[in-house]
Amino acid sequence: MNPLTRIQLILLAVLAVLVVWRMSASEPVPAGFLQLSELDDNRLYEQAFELERAATVRIDIRGAYENDALDAPLAAYGWIVDARSGEPVWIMSGLRSSPRDILATVQDEVELGPSRYVAYFTALGPDPGSWVEGTFLGLAPHWKHYRDKFYMVLNSDADASVTSNTSVELKSADNELWSVYKVGNRAHETVFLRIESVTPMHVQATAEWCASGCDVARLTDLETGRDVWELTMENSEPAGGWDANRTFSGVVVLDPGVYQAVFETDGRHDSDRWIANPPWVPAKWGMSLGTDAEDVTLVDPWSDARGQPEVSLLEVSSGVREQKSFTVERPVMVLIHALGEIGTDGTLYDHAQLVDSDRGTVLWSMSREGSLPGGGHETNRSQSGVLPLSPGTYSLSYETDDSHAWNDWRKSRPRHPERWGVALFVLDAADANALTVLDGSVAPRESAQLGQQSGAVLVQAERVTNDVQILEEFTLKAASTINIRASGEISRQGRYDYGWIESAASGETVWEMTLDNTVHAGGDDRNRIYDGSLELPAGTYRVHFVTDFDYAWGDFDTAPPKYPDAWGITVTVE
Repeated sequence: MNPLTRIQLILLAVLAVLVVWRMSASEPVPAGFLQLSELDDNRLYEQAFELERAATVRIDIRGAYENDALDAPLAAYGWIVDARSGEPVWIMSGLRSSPRDILATVQDEVELGPSRYVAYFTALGPDPGSWVEGTFLGLAPHWKHYRDKFYMVLNSDADASVTSNTSVELKSADNELWSVYKVGNRAHETVFLRIESVTPMHVQATAEWCASGCDVARLTDLETGRDVWELTMENSEPAGGWDANRTFSGVVVLDPGVYQAVFETDGRHDSDRWIANPPWVPAKWGMSLGTDAEDVTLVDPWSDARGQPEVSLLEVSSGVREQKSFTVERPVMVLIHALGEIGTDGTLYDHAQLVDSDRGTVLWSMSREGSLPGGGHETNRSQSGVLPLSPGTYSLSYETDDSHAWNDWRKSRPRHPERWGVALFVLDAADANALTVLDGSVAPRESAQLGQQSGAVLVQAERVTNDVQILEEFTLKAASTINIRASGEISRQGRYDYGWIESAASGETVWEMTLDNTVHAGGDDRNRIYDGSLELPAGTYRVHFVTDFDYAWGDFDTAPPKYPDAWGITVTVE
């Protein structure tokens, strides 16, 4: 090592020692009735105080800019919030004493009325990355190297007392209808609103906004599935602290209908754990709705006075397909809620659907896009919808795959595991008697076992074995609705055990089992089941069911369906 290099290393070591000494040198903290000091552990500090009368409060505070860049933001600073109004009354701002000095020392005073106040000091940094972006050995100025120099001291000539009550009272700008505040980690808060006339709704929301994967504050029209309002960068304002802290306060005009309000947090920045400087009023992290309108009601079907949904398939276990049919005598408005398993790619594993049996059309079904996180694992999804139902017959079904369901949680369980399945509620209690569950549809899987039918049996061919060809006829003297239940073997590669119905007069196929109109029957993925209704004119019809040379009733060489005795086809008439 040459002499010059040795001298350079010695000077570097001396410089490092001087920097460390400078950083560790302590300074006396001013005295006051409220004193926050030794603020060096990456957190938000808060201390409340009360004034019995109006007074001048003197503030002596030291924080820091993030670094010595001219446009660097304040990284450590303090402020004061009136706990009874929920509004900031003083926020630190400071000028650098020199371009290289990142410390910001402020002496200020503020006139405060009699109230309770909360003094805050944040030592979290302007963004999540700031805490880990310090420089080697502190050779360049960075705010986190000066943590032991931060303090906040308050003084006053009036009587001021420190209190342990740091709660902040929050009130909606209008008559409050619903609110959730100080919302923590991975929370999902929701409420349903029924609105009878055009209504101005005052909405307040404070949350972490980013392009994707952050908090959500939203109002959705459940009849159309359309979001009518959502917290965005464009419609919100800075809430203080980290740039991602955004706030909205304004009026959203809602047309008559049923809406779902949702406030949802991710797993990183919230009232349970701030990863960067919080908003000016941390307690406002959440959402509230308020209105003066009198024809707005909250709908909470799970705690409704009637206590139970009109139709439900809940606590559904793995590898089954359950269904209930019901009739509607007069027009009703219903709310459907389902909780199931949907993959991040949209694959439906445990899911629900509502079918108009008279027309054979799907009225409502679950999807990744239409659902919300259900708590726990990311594939747990919750979905709600509102539909008007006209007089007729309907079928509500729920299907699960072979894992992760009620009492078989292979991944983190959902927020409400007892709701795994689907439930249908009538919105108006007076209309509850307009809906009747059909006796034979309480559990179709049970009727498959026991041979119970909801009407006259036209054809019954169950427990069908390998290499069988069934052909039976039935005649309808008048136009009728028939019910078909068929279980067989179908995959994307082909149909192996399946059924169909054709007109005896024309030979035209009027119904057939396919992969698309069947659902998983439990067990092996090839096990499929159809359970639905079909309207047919008067005439004679042929019922076919065929099986190939292997894998049928009595010869299931892999996981059999949940109810193997239903292998085949049964046709009844209402």
